[in-house]
Amino acid sequence: MKNKKDFELDLLLAVDELLYEVNVRFGEIPILREMKEREYFQDAKDDETVHGLIEKYKITKNENNMLNYTFNQSIIKYGKEAQCRQLMEECAELIKATNKMLRYADRPAEPEYYANLIEEIADVEIMLYQLKVMFNIDDDQVFAFKVEKAKREQERLKKI
Repeated sequence: MKNKKDFELDLLLAVDELLYEVNVRFGEIPILREMKEREYFQDAKDDETVHGLIEKYKITKNENNMLNYTFNQSIIKYGKEAQCRQLMEECAELIKATNKMLRYADRPAEPEYYANLIEEIADVEIMLYQLKVMFNIDDDQVFAFKVEKAKREQERLKKI
């Protein structure tokens, strides 16, 4: 189950390899030079920056692959039912952490409550990943529902 971010990274890496091979074999290509001069690659001002971005994406992709592998192993080891129950527990902990943030909002920043909120968000996101894997739900399917819900919310907001 490849998500959009992985696909974009693979595409970026493939384009980089292709550009490198073309430049090595045929010299600099005018259209590529022009694209670079026009700052077509908005995040990259020079080749070193492009390569830095690619390295960053490679690291991110490797970390993502490691996370996916690890959490897929959890599903295999513990089973669907146990992981679904774990998701319920993690959601309850996120509710509790959110409540503490609201309850103590009048105090100066409480670092332990903030850190706990971040940790509980991570826990729920991990369990949601596992839920999608267990029930064969694609990120694009979820995204489509998010878009529909955002459209409905826009309509509600217009009425307020």
